[in-house]
Formats: sequence, structure tokens, C-alpha cells
Amino acid sequence: MFGDRASRLVLIGIKLDKGKLTGSLDECLLTETGMAEDWSKLIDNFPGSH
Repeated sequence: MFGDRASRLVLIGIKLDKGKLTGSLDECLLTETGMAEDWSKLIDNFPGSH
């Protein structure tokens, strides 16, 4: 929607396993199936904020 915006996550540490971290984060991504679900059933924890 807005091509000029980006988010970045920086992890700094000793002996970080890049593959394991990337895999774990990838599992958190929203899938097409998740996007198609009925989001109206979810509780809005921040009412009035949008």
C-alpha cells in the first residue's frame, strides 16, 4: 500500500543461529489462509486506537 515504508528487526548477539532465527520468525508470518479468516471474531485489545 505504501511502498516507502519499512520495518526492520535487528538482532545482535554472540553465536546467533541465523537459520534458526529466520525459520522461527517466518513461522509467525500471516498466510493467505490466515488473511481469509473472519477477523471480526478477534478481541480488539486497543479499542479506539484506529
